[in-house]
Amino acid sequence: MDTNIIYIIVGVAVVFIIYITFMASKSKKINQKKGANAQFIQDDEMNAIEKKAINYGLPLFEYRMEGNIQGLSEKKINFIEYEGGLRQQWEIFDHDSAIVRLDMLAELKRSKSQKAYYLVEGLEASARSDEEAQGILTSLLKIAQEYKDENPDLKDLEIKDMLMTLVANDAIKPEIPEKYFFDSKEYAKAQKKAIKAIKPKNVKELYLTYGWDIVRLVALAKWSFWLGYISREEMDGYFSQAVSLAEKNGESWEEYGVSFLLGRTLDGFDIDDIAGETSYAVHKVLEKQNAPF
Repeated sequence: MDTNIIYIIVGVAVVFIIYITFMASKSKKINQKKGANAQFIQDDEMNAIEKKAINYGLPLFEYRMEGNIQGLSEKKINFIEYEGGLRQQWEIFDHDSAIVRLDMLAELKRSKSQKAYYLVEGLEASARSDEEAQGILTSLLKIAQEYKDENPDLKDLEIKDMLMTLVANDAIKPEIPEKYFFDSKEYAKAQKKAIKAIKPKNVKELYLTYGWDIVRLVALAKWSFWLGYISREEMDGYFSQAVSLAEKNGESWEEYGVSFLLGRTLDGFDIDDIAGETSYAVHKVLEKQNAPF
């Protein structure tokens, strides 16, 4: 082989090795930098609210393989992955942006919006052939129109969207009978799929989606704490809210699991990849350990 070719090959190899070494060192420094503000709590240092609240985020923690109920201590966390995920999916990158998103979840805004959307959709479908539904819908649309007329800044909002907004904020009376949920084929289909995944012993006629917001509230509070965006006191505050919301809206871990999967489905996510983890969290961990709901 020509001597010059050998020199070229050796030279390229040396440059490649130097490049790999440099990138590995750079990656390590970046990872250390990203984790500079990281905060962790050892399992034996968790307080009562942390031990209880962490249960409510378990479907997502199992899905992400973050460990069992004790999930606040450091577990080889990839800081770049978590930081990138919160920035990309939640637009969270500092304290203030984290608080905005956490407050939205604590207010169950997505769950309420889903309830309003599918309740109105179902009522609208029923109104085509049901006189009672027609009367309710006409009455509610009239209320929505009056509210819109009294608020000029809402003039560009469609009347149906106005109605959904009022329903979502519990600002409209009389309430729409929940039976109209099932006239929304999409809702009925999603609920059936969620029930099939959890297989609750006592199946309820109707499930709502509060669990979708609460699971994410606990998870997002924990992740924001990990990355140093919020303090432990702030995290515990959101944990307390999550526990109160779950106890107010639900009755059992099985119902909670169905509620989480139902909300996730209605938001357009495929639950096939998380149904197993959610069922495992409900049946093999929380119920087996008699974790109080």
